[in-house]
Amino acid sequence: MVKLNVERINSASPYKIEDVGNGYYAFNTDYGVKYTIKFKEDFILSTENSFEFVLINTNEKPSPLDKKLRNTITAIILDFFQDHKRTMLYICSTSDGKQKARNRLFKTWFDSEQDKENFIFSHYELKDEDGTWNYAAIITRYDNPEFIQVMTELKETLLLLNSKPE
Repeated sequence: MVKLNVERINSASPYKIEDVGNGYYAFNTDYGVKYTIKFKEDFILSTENSFEFVLINTNEKPSPLDKKLRNTITAIILDFFQDHKRTMLYICSTSDGKQKARNRLFKTWFDSEQDKENFIFSHYELKDEDGTWNYAAIITRYDNPEFIQVMTELKETLLLLNSKPE
């Protein structure tokens, strides 16, 4: 389970997050949207410090463009990467067909981060057997000692997922 430093995050974040237990963190926006965040163990990559970033709109209210939301998510992710051995996978939900917009927003958030030169951000698009486009991103620090292993394994996994069974 990933333990974040809530005090450090809240010193950099416009929205105050709270640790709600079992690896979950929560915050509310000025627009009444409630978010829950978790870094759960990733089962796509086998590297020990690989986690999937999960962002849940708990009350399912529409979320307008919100710079404070971006800055809060960025503060959380930067705290996650205080451990330089970690890798983060982000998979956009396909539940409402807005996965392409989520991918674009997440990439925009990352591109606006000042520390981005310390990270590798790779995003991927995959069409599943039902014809649905899936979007994912992987982020890790350049000084991650497992950097080459992570990227090699990811490319092998993507090749496997993109290959058609005979």
